Amino acid sequence: MYKNLLLIITLLISCSLSGQEYFEGTMTFSVDFKGEMAEMLRQNEPNTKLTMHLKDGDYIVLLQEGRYPKTFLFVADSNYEYSVDQNNRAAYRYSLHNDMNMETHQLERDVDLEAQPTGERVQVNGITCDVYRLRKPEAVFFYSVSEEFRVDRSRYPDPCRSKASFLVPGLEGRIPLKTVKKTEGLTVTTTLTGVKQREFNPGQFRIPRGFLVKKRDYRY
Repeated sequence: MYKNLLLIITLLISCSLSGQEYFEGTMTFSVDFKGEMAEMLRQNEPNTKLTMHLKDGDYIVLLQEGRYPKTFLFVADSNYEYSVDQNNRAAYRYSLHNDMNMETHQLERDVDLEAQPTGERVQVNGITCDVYRLRKPEAVFFYSVSEEFRVDRSRYPDPCRSKASFLVPGLEGRIPLKTVKKTEGLTVTTTLTGVKQREFNPGQFRIPRGFLVKKRDYRY
């Protein structure tokens, strides 16, 4: 009896030590634009707020406070991201995002295969983060990440059709709390403004009943 009890306790401790806590909840971000092209971009009333809901590999992203608000849904089991159009009761299925799954021979010499640590640490909304850099042909990205906020990378197939930044190679599923994207004439900064851990019903991360699933429409 005591041996069985000891075995159970040992297994529980082992599971506790090896277990990884993954974030489930809601994050809100502000989106800021700077540079020579920023004013021209503002004239088109871009989205300046982003809300992201996460659960078990599924996510919902709301682009808000702009001329064209959008809702994106990624269903991990289907390995597809959808643009959800509530007005027309339709979900437009996105095709494969090749930019995060480029073959080695396609990459230029000055491009990183994965995000690299810069050694810099910053505070984002009171949370200490490590900064990583990723260089691409068209832009340089800086990601501020914390071990405290991570997704289960195993929930996403490889190659994955999601374009979420926490799937960038090198970040190991850590969710960027701040992202700085620098291109010629424009810097876009997405910064965490609020975070709330919460539990969701899995049904909230599915295409609503009665919605038609269509091929990608670039208007949505």
